[in-house]
Amino acid sequence: MTNDLHRAWFAHAAPESTPDGLETLRHALIAMEAGLPLDEKTAKHLTAAFRGYLHEGKSDLTANLGLRPRKGGKCEAPLRLERMSRRDTLIKQALQRLGGNKPHARSMLAELLGADDLVLPSCFAFAEPVMALRNDAGGRLEISDRQIARIVTDQPAYRKKCRT
Repeated sequence: MTNDLHRAWFAHAAPESTPDGLETLRHALIAMEAGLPLDEKTAKHLTAAFRGYLHEGKSDLTANLGLRPRKGGKCEAPLRLERMSRRDTLIKQALQRLGGNKPHARSMLAELLGADDLVLPSCFAFAEPVMALRNDAGGRLEISDRQIARIVTDQPAYRKKCRT
């Protein structure tokens, strides 16, 4: 039972959100490379993960850091989600610069991404996102125009089969 006096006397802090494992690792890496101390939020997250590993028998350090996806959710790994989000954003940018979500633009984008040894001059409006996509993929990116259409319209990669 809480009343106004109780709430005023014992001010409740806003509940902290679950720390993002990737952000924690990035902040820790930046601080360590620069020889700087960790900020409080990063230090707390790492401390909790290490304490769980060393003292509480939680032997999965990846899960302790919040980087492990749920069982059966391999595609939900934080780093993979981040990479796929970047890929989708670049595909949308490139397609927009090629004239929008039209069949000929989608097939041209698919051909550009799948071409061997592609070099595009920067004078083309679509060159920057296309080359960024290829660099992220390490060269060619095999993707079909149907996949591009699904990415642009934010549809899932696979449709659920419904029994009738």
